[in-house]
This record gives sequence, structure tokens and C-alpha cells, in this order.
Amino acid sequence: MKDQYKTKKQLIEELEVLRNQLVKLKKAKTNRKRSEETLRESEETFKALAANANDGILITVGERIQAYANRRAGEITGYSVAELLKSSIKDLVHRDELEKIMGKYRKRLAGEPAPPQYETIIIRKDGKSLPIELTAAKTVWEGQPANLVIFRDITERKQMEQALAVREQEYRTLLENIPDLLVRYDPDLRRIYVNPAWEKASGLSAGDVINVPAADIPKVPKPTVDEYMARLRKVLETGTPQAIEFTWVNARGVTLFLEYVIVPEYDQNGKIVSVLAVGHDLTERKRVENIMQVRLRLLEFASSHSMDELLTATLDEIEALTGSTIGFYHFLEPDQKTLSLQNWSTNTLKTMCTAAGKGSHYDIAQAGVWVDCVYERRPVIHNDYVSLPHRKGMPEGHALVVREVVVPILRGNLIKAITGVGNKSTNYNESDIEIVSQLGDLSWDITDRKRVEQRIANLNADLRRRAAELEDSNRELDAFCYSVSHDLRAPLRAIKGFAV
Repeated sequence: MKDQYKTKKQLIEELEVLRNQLVKLKKAKTNRKRSEETLRESEETFKALAANANDGILITVGERIQAYANRRAGEITGYSVAELLKSSIKDLVHRDELEKIMGKYRKRLAGEPAPPQYETIIIRKDGKSLPIELTAAKTVWEGQPANLVIFRDITERKQMEQALAVREQEYRTLLENIPDLLVRYDPDLRRIYVNPAWEKASGLSAGDVINVPAADIPKVPKPTVDEYMARLRKVLETGTPQAIEFTWVNARGVTLFLEYVIVPEYDQNGKIVSVLAVGHDLTERKRVENIMQVRLRLLEFASSHSMDELLTATLDEIEALTGSTIGFYHFLEPDQKTLSLQNWSTNTLKTMCTAAGKGSHYDIAQAGVWVDCVYERRPVIHNDYVSLPHRKGMPEGHALVVREVVVPILRGNLIKAITGVGNKSTNYNESDIEIVSQLGDLSWDITDRKRVEQRIANLNADLRRRAAELEDSNRELDAFCYSVSHDLRAPLRAIKGFAV
């Protein structure tokens, strides 16, 4: 009975196991049906989405397009969907791109490192080349391993990129050729860009200053640097444009007068990402303005001062404009061989030169290298005076000359005078020649006029003297005539008396 009971129990257990297995099979069948249904729904959803997608979509097996192609894929390539399903990826890729793009495609499908997206060129059915962006990934299609390829026409983007590249090139060309000085700073106020105009004006290269703090401005006084930095920081903090003017001695020793406008630069989110300083070189304008002011002062000065005073004042003004410390003015006689020292500048006489000679005459053959301007009949610059092989040295008490600029003043074919300045702290240049020439010419015109006026005055004085002498002579003659007349009339009166 016991054995019968156990056998029965075991039978029940076995039936229970079978029942559980049957339940699992039913669940598995249900789950499979659900999976198949889900997969079918997914495929239908995919097809619905793909059918209306803006990108071309292909399902490939290997490199063959035999599983799926959407409508957009046909529009991009120019082939019908049926034609695509009989084609290969290699049939579409441009032959020049084939090896490169297929290598990336195979790596991507094999799971090897490769760009998730890459660009290539396909050949449409009509033979036209078309740039596309392509993405490839593994997938499953109808239960089988497959490859998903998504691509899009990037013609418009390429055209925009090309247009942007053209604009960027135009912008760069503008920056490279604009006469204004451009400096761009990052948020830490380090230079990140300078244009060629800035390099030319400063005498420095971009490599000298890129990533260098803005406060490191060579040869600019510290108060000016502090003010400039304050303007940069204000632009960075508030976005308010700023302006500043300052004088700068560049790396070549040339003094520049600069005006800067400083403005913020923003990113697409409105955040200040850099600061641009746009500088304009006012040196030439300031030089012209200064010369005009000096000319007016000298013209006014000449009306109430002597010729000597005018020449000294002219030399003082030239010294100030050129940064020189000595100045002289010589007349050259009509024989073009005889010089006469007319004037020294105030500073030369006061602190540097005790050599006598005002009003003295001597042959140009005895003069130093400064008379090169007479022989060459043009302005001459000697920026390394001591190295000149034909210099003759200086007379005792003469100012030591380091460098000089000497300008002849011509009228017609004759050199009328020579004016020069020397010992500027930096080399003389064409700007200095212009200053000396203009003021030298003006002083000669005024001096020549004054000399004519003086000669006229002397002639008038001589005429007045002679007229006075003649008047005195006339008075003496009148007295003599009266005396003679009296002496003659006395005897005549006596004779007349006898006649009566």
C-alpha cells in the first residue's frame, strides 16, 4: 500500500513538473508572439518613420542594398527604390572616395574605432556629384543581422560653409590690409591677435606679443598703461566701449601718437568672449597740426622781433618738434662756397656749445660732413655720425654730435641757407626732414623779407639823411645868395642917389 502511495505521489510530482513545463511553454509561446508582435510593430513604426524621414535610409546586408530603402534615399540618389534594392553601397560612392569611405564603413560595422559620422561624395543617377553625411551601424532586420545606413544631402550646408569660408577670408583680408591697428584680447586680457598694421607700427612681430598680458606695452609710461588697462577692464566688465589717446615710442624708436577705441566682442549667447582695441595712428595728423601751430607762432613772433630772434625761435621750435638738443642756421653766399654762421638754438648756446663764430665767414671746404647737403643738394641724415669716414671733427667748445639731419633751403638754383638739428635720442627719419624743411623754408622767407625790409629801411634812412643834408645845403645857399644880393644892392643904391 505504501509503495502504491509513493508511486502515486511520484506520478503527481511528475505531472506537476509536466504541468509547469507546459505553463512555461505557453508563456514562452506567448512571449514569442508578443516579441514577434513587438518586432512587427517596431518594423512598421520604423517603416512609417523612415518613409517620411528627411534623411536617406538603407538597410543593407553586407554592402548590398537588398533589405530596405526609403523614399528619401531615392530622391537624394536619383534612383527608384526598386533600383536601389538591386544596388550596392559601392555603386553609389564616388570612385575618388571609394577606398577611403568603404574602409571607414567596414570598420564601423566591424565595431572598430571609426568616426560615427563621415562625409563623402556619391554619384547620382544623372551623373552629378553630391556631398553627403553618412552614418552606419549594426541592426537586425526581419530577424537577420543587417546594417543600418543613414545619409543626408549636405549640399546646402556645404554651400553655406563655402560662403562662410569666403566671408571669413574677406574678413581676414580686411584685417590683414586695414590701416587701423587691431589688437584682440581674451577674457584674461592677454593678446590673442594683432594685425599687420599693428606689427608695422609697433616694430614688433605677432610672435613677440601673442599670449602676452596687455599691461606689457613696451616703452609706454606706467600711468598710461594703468589707464589703458582700466579701460580694457571696464569694457570687459560692463560692455561699454571706451576711447583713449596716448604717445608711444615703438620698438624702432619712432614716437607715435595713437587713438584707440576699445569694444567688446560677444558669442551667440551674448557673453563677452574677447575685447577688440582698434587703434588709429594720429602721428601724421598731429605732426601737421603741430607744424601749422608753430608756423602761426613764428609769423606772429616775426612781426615784433628781429631777424636774429626769429632764427633762434625757429631753431628752438624745430628742436622741440624733432626731439633734438642742438640746432644751427647758416647762410650760404651767392658764390655757393662761402658760409656764414647766423644762429644757434637757445639750448645749444646755453648748455652745449661755446664755440665762437656768429657772423663769421668761411669756405664750405673747411666745414664738416653736414655740408654734404650742399654737395648733394638735398636733405641729409647722419644717424651714426662717429662712423662717418669723412668727418673732420669739431672745433674746441663745439657741441658733441651723435646724429644729425641737415636741410638745404633752395630758391631757384641757389642754396640760400642751411638749417640742421642734432642729437635726437632716436634715429632721424623722413618726418624729421619734413619738419626741418617746412620751418626752415618759412624762416628763410620771413628772414629774406626782413632783410629786404631792412635794406629798404636803410635806403629810406639814407634818403632822409641825404634830404636833410640837401636841405642844409639849400639853406646855406640861400644865405650866401642873400649876402651877395645885399652886397650888390648897396653900391647900386649909392649910384641911384647920385642920379637923382
